[in-house]
Amino acid sequence: VGYIITETGTELHHWDVRAQCAPLFHGAAKVEECDKNGSPYGISGCAPDTCLEPEDTIGYTLTTASLELHKFGVTAECSYGYIGDPKVVKCSGHGKPYTLDGCEQTTTTTSTTTTTTTTTVDGVCLAPPDAGVAYTVTEVDLEWSKFNVRATCG
Repeated sequence: VGYIITETGTELHHWDVRAQCAPLFHGAAKVEECDKNGSPYGISGCAPDTCLEPEDTIGYTLTTASLELHKFGVTAECSYGYIGDPKVVKCSGHGKPYTLDGCEQTTTTTSTTTTTTTTTVDGVCLAPPDAGVAYTVTEVDLEWSKFNVRATCG
């Protein structure tokens, strides 16, 4: 993993093995000839391209399986006090941060004229997956506080 190898001769008297780093890997590939006939040659110098964690992860609970681009695996959930549909987008290249989106902070408003506390949760509603089968759905605004969706039998 990580190398593209071209072998045109692997015998001691006819040695010609070349390598380069595979896509999603970086470095300078180096091939070392084997010591004796029948033994493996050495290859080194390529490392996987990796994403960095973003600087601001507030509002997200992250689980990281791998930051290597060829097997990138990061999942996110909204942290306590945040709601939404979290999304993780793999970085665009080695050494760049991946991006997080989708979690919004819930807000709490306390009235100073009464003792009533109102919690406003403003997130995005999602249509059921089969909504377009029997209905024509017009989504004007999906935020909870401004929710505006019209459906007609279709």
